[in-house]
Amino acid sequence: MCTQQITVPTIGCWLQDPLIRLMMASDRVSEEEMLALMQRVSTAVAARAASEQPSLRGS
Repeated sequence: MCTQQITVPTIGCWLQDPLIRLMMASDRVSEEEMLALMQRVSTAVAARAASEQPSLRGS
């Protein structure tokens, strides 16, 4: 199984996971569509993590 962190190398790993492949097939989702979705999720997770970082300035 792949690691929990979503990065470009692990996206390839997720795309090879048999369960992911079965879900993609049942939903008629192409590899390109799934890759685009995973990249959007990765960007959103990174943005959320950045917004949750404590401020370097004193409040």
